[in-house]
Amino acid sequence: LAISPDGLHFYATGATDDALAVFERDTATGVLTAVEVQRESDEGVDGLDGATAVAVSADGQHVYVASLDDDALAVFSRDAETGALTYVMRLKDGFGELDLGTIDDPVAVAVTPDGAQVLVAGALSDTVAVFSRDAATGAVALLQVLRDGLDGVDGLDLVQTVIVSAGGRFVYAAGLADDAIAIFERDTETGELAYLTAVENGLAGVTGLDGVRGLAMTPDGTFLFATSYNDDAVAVFRRDGLTGLLAELQVAHDGIGDFAGLDGARAIAV
Repeated sequence: LAISPDGLHFYATGATDDALAVFERDTATGVLTAVEVQRESDEGVDGLDGATAVAVSADGQHVYVASLDDDALAVFSRDAETGALTYVMRLKDGFGELDLGTIDDPVAVAVTPDGAQVLVAGALSDTVAVFSRDAATGAVALLQVLRDGLDGVDGLDLVQTVIVSAGGRFVYAAGLADDAIAIFERDTETGELAYLTAVENGLAGVTGLDGVRGLAMTPDGTFLFATSYNDDAVAVFRRDGLTGLLAELQVAHDGIGDFAGLDGARAIAV
């Protein structure tokens, strides 16, 4: 799910429908009214087979969809008044400029706050791919690929989620099979990422990250929350705004204390 920055429109992926549904959103009541559906089967539309994740650029001009079965990133331009979308392009794993294994099984997409890059998490390729973004057209081109186990990168095995800090200086990715959160520093001029470290379950006193899947951050960037599928938990971290590093504060486990409803915790939002 994604809401446009102006709050007027709501976008939802339909993995089985191979589609992206567009809704108008009443900002007073939150009620949704259907606008349109973009489908893989529509003429001139591609890259929505198994549509899994969606993100809207901060300028509200473009919408990006990661599609698991297509191994693709689809790009749409957005009408700011109606919320309706127009297909722009798609990049597909193993085709054109993307080598096979660049974004295999893409499960998450994020746009940097400055709109300069789009990040895609490839679960089966254990990658975070960085794409440069043309702010005028929304078109993207591959800039960098970070892969688990290469060049010192760790924590991306079966990566599930990627998020960017509000200031755009740091990127966090959840590696389900690594039970870890990988931390990267982002060059705000070039957009390239540099691996810093990984916070891993069972190391340095960290718990609650067994099967980590979802990540979310408070708007001020002070706290980061992680959901863990195997631990049935939400882990709470304090984030250092200068270094990007994380310090665990609390783990809320399903069935312990007052916490309930976290069995198989997957996604989280602030």
